Amino acid sequence: MNKYLEQQAIIAALALDEDENVLDKWRYSAFHRSLLQEILHCASRDQLIICGIYAHIGCLTTAIDAFSCAISSRLWCPMA
Repeated sequence: MNKYLEQQAIIAALALDEDENVLDKWRYSAFHRSLLQEILHCASRDQLIICGIYAHIGCLTTAIDAFSCAISSRLWCPMA
């Protein structure tokens, strides 16, 4: 992030739809102090695709917590 608001904006192609959720991430795992598990359960989802940039610890921890919640996860890693 920087101080220029125009550079912080989300481009239209990536903007959220009205029915999409935004979760704050408090720790390495996206499951910690969030509604992620409940959201997946309510949507009858048992699979999760995890991706991140410079976030290997967070991705791994989220995958471990997903496994602990009986959620199948796949890591997507973009090529450098």
